[in-house]
Amino acid sequence: MCQLRHSHDLVVAGKGVTCSGPSVTIGAPGRAGRVGPKGDTGAQGATGPQGAPGSNVNAGPAGAVSAIYSSQGAGSFLALPPDPNFGSPSSAPTTILSLQLPAGSYWITGKLLAQSSAPADQYRVDCDVVNGPTQLDFSNGTMQQSVINNVPFSFGAPLTLASPGTVVLQCDSEKKSAPSDEAIVLGAKLAAIQVQTLTQSQ
Repeated sequence: MCQLRHSHDLVVAGKGVTCSGPSVTIGAPGRAGRVGPKGDTGAQGATGPQGAPGSNVNAGPAGAVSAIYSSQGAGSFLALPPDPNFGSPSSAPTTILSLQLPAGSYWITGKLLAQSSAPADQYRVDCDVVNGPTQLDFSNGTMQQSVINNVPFSFGAPLTLASPGTVVLQCDSEKKSAPSDEAIVLGAKLAAIQVQTLTQSQ
């Protein structure tokens, strides 16, 4: 192997090649040099595709409570006038409490205490919780002079609203001969517990 004159190129001497420079002998490879300095940071690459959702260990169970709506009556008694059409399709119950609710699934609860105003004879009080024409739950009690003068009522029912609606707690009182006889209600409460899912079993 030799070096061409006027050039640093090395060529292998052989047929058709005339060396005009000095001969060169190639020795064994030298040691690797030191690592050079770190280069500049390159430009940021494009955003990759979104990964699959991970599990949420803090997620609540299905059916967890998400909101509670409630209403309760004032401390004073609410008169429940006797209804001349009690028990008939034309009866006119008295609204005790109402709740405006957004769309969703709920467990409805309610309670009240009915008392008589010294009735001359026994008569009945009917109470129910309704959503429009739909009766969600019903309870009744009978007032008896000197026997049963305080009748508790309690209610509980599921409800699913596809759109905003109103839940009403209402009562109706049977009319008797004495015009001054009437019932009163107190301690009325109505609540709607909103849940994420509502499952009913028979």
